[in-house]
Amino acid sequence: MHTSVLFHSTGPAFLPSPGCPDLSLFQLSTLNTLPAVLCQLMFGIIAFEGYVTNTKLPVAFVFLAHMFLAGSSTLSELFSCSLSVVAGILICAGTAVYTLRLVKRRMTVMDYKTLELQD
Repeated sequence: MHTSVLFHSTGPAFLPSPGCPDLSLFQLSTLNTLPAVLCQLMFGIIAFEGYVTNTKLPVAFVFLAHMFLAGSSTLSELFSCSLSVVAGILICAGTAVYTLRLVKRRMTVMDYKTLELQD
């Protein structure tokens, strides 16, 4: 019989999170993984921009944000589970703002270059 992975996460071997006993370790890991995956996508865009333009600020931002994101996942064991999830979401939101600014600036530069080529 085939079952979902989520079915096995609430079985008799329920492992509670140390910082938040109401959530299982499996559920807390999924809540921490979602912002991390979204941030990884944006980190690629930011790092590519830094490598193409040969500037150090985007690459440094990716490095520091990655370290803070990795550190925020350990907060669930030290303090509370909500602090870990909120910290990950805030880091991901800041990364999204920075990514959107880079993309907007890049699109503006590309529009001017295509206008110059058409003239």
